[in-house]
Amino acid sequence: MTGRVGIIGHPVAHSLSPVFQGAAFAICGLDVHYEAWDTPPGRLPERIASLRTPGCLGANVTIPHKEAVIPLLDELGGLSARVGAVNTIVNREGRLFGFNTDGPGFVAALKNEAAFDPAGKDILLLGAGGAARGISFRSR
Repeated sequence: MTGRVGIIGHPVAHSLSPVFQGAAFAICGLDVHYEAWDTPPGRLPERIASLRTPGCLGANVTIPHKEAVIPLLDELGGLSARVGAVNTIVNREGRLFGFNTDGPGFVAALKNEAAFDPAGKDILLLGAGGAARGISFRSR
């Protein structure tokens, strides 16, 4: 597999995603380049359109775009429509599919790393952004 992937946000210069995602692709033997795409809100439609090009596999989405990206996509999968936030975009032959993996990822980390299952528990979640929305839907 060859291609490029990136993280879309503003700002993103501080993101470690290119480092650890790039390392993961390398360990898996994939020729995929992970880039940081700093995208001010006014440039979001242009950035999303660029994901449709051949060779672009998709992107991760972070603040402030997790909600704003939804109307620019072709289809939503999983809980992303109910959550109202997307953190992962997949390019499938020019069609863009949005997903929210924040909730499942957070719950898996709690179970695997902290041996804590939040099912049936009362929890306090601090935050109101896209990640918090995804976590709150997943942990119900």
